[in-house]
Amino acid sequence: MKYWLEVAKRAGAQAGKDVRLEKVPFAVVVISQLILAMLLLAGVGRDAANLPTRIATAALPLLIFLAFFLARMTTTPVVMDAERRARIAELEAVAEDQYWAALGGDNARNHARLHQLRELYKLGHDDVSPDLHAGLAWPPMEWLNDMLAKQGLPWRVARIERENIYTRMI
Repeated sequence: MKYWLEVAKRAGAQAGKDVRLEKVPFAVVVISQLILAMLLLAGVGRDAANLPTRIATAALPLLIFLAFFLARMTTTPVVMDAERRARIAELEAVAEDQYWAALGGDNARNHARLHQLRELYKLGHDDVSPDLHAGLAWPPMEWLNDMLAKQGLPWRVARIERENIYTRMI
């Protein structure tokens, strides 16, 4: 319920901007004038046949606002979801940076990336040694460096000694 109240509030604010009623005092004046005009038109004249036309003419701005409001009610949840997803991604990026900083900064992050590349190599190649499957060896240095270059990273593998891997900045 709270979600839909927020959607309606935001949709109303956007619809108000669409029909130039974004300022509350101005909107109150316009809406009260519309209501007053409708009441006056309903009371003036003896011709009952023109009454619906008069009311519709006076209520037209309100109907236009209603149309914009309904249109905004359909788009506001999508906008709110996009904002939510962007905020979650932002928070996840901050959390990931804090996680890697707690583990030792760039060295830990680089080491984790190399482990991911090792897993990727195992999935994409048939000629994987038992040592590589066991995590005791690394893929060929050329392949690792090609993958790091494709990812646009500023470091490469300098040398591999069995299960130990050494990196350097480029």
